[in-house]
Amino acid sequence: MDNKKRDVQYKYNKTAEHYDLRYKNIQNNKIDFFLYMLKRSGIRFKFYTILDIGCGTLTSYEKLNKYFQKTSHYIGIDFSIEMLKYGLSHNINKNFDIKLPSVILADAENLPLKNEVADLVISLTVAQNLPDLTAHLKSILNIIKKNSSIILISFHKSFFSLNEIKSTLMKFSNIDFDYFDVDDIEDYLFVIKFN
Repeated sequence: MDNKKRDVQYKYNKTAEHYDLRYKNIQNNKIDFFLYMLKRSGIRFKFYTILDIGCGTLTSYEKLNKYFQKTSHYIGIDFSIEMLKYGLSHNINKNFDIKLPSVILADAENLPLKNEVADLVISLTVAQNLPDLTAHLKSILNIIKKNSSIILISFHKSFFSLNEIKSTLMKFSNIDFDYFDVDDIEDYLFVIKFN
C-alpha cells in the first residue's frame, strides 16, 4: 500500500466514530439521487449481488436493500477496519427484517473477488483517495458482470474535472455512461452501463 493510501486509511480509522455526523446526509443525498434516476429510467430489475466499494460505515446499506426489495446480497468493501466495525454496530437497524450485509476489508484497487461476480457496483467519493483513476475503474470493470449490470459511481468535484472523468471513461470501449452535475451534491454522479 502506498503512503497516500496509508495516510487515508489511518485518518478513516481514527475518525470512524465521527464520520456519520459529517458525511451521512451527504452520502445519502447521492444514494437518493442514484435511486431516483434508476426508478425514473425504469431500471428496477433484480440485482442479486450489490458491491459497495468504499462502503465506509455502511450508510447506503438499508436504502439499497429496501429499494431492491430485499432480494439482493450486499457486500461492503472498505480498507478501514474501524469504519466497517462502526458501520456494523451502529448503522444496521436491527428492527428491520433485513439480511445482515457481508463486509470485506480490502483495497479498492486490489479487490479480492473473482471476475464478473457483481450485478451492481456502487462507489461513492472513493476515487480521490486512490493514486490511479484508470486502475480503479479497471478493477471495477473486472468484477462486474457484463450483461445488464450497472455501476453507480461518484467523483468529488474538488478533485476531478468533468472532462477528466469523461475522457478517462471513454478509454473503455464497452461502456456507455450518463452523468449528472447536481448543484447541491458535491460529486459528479455517473451511471455506467455496458453496450
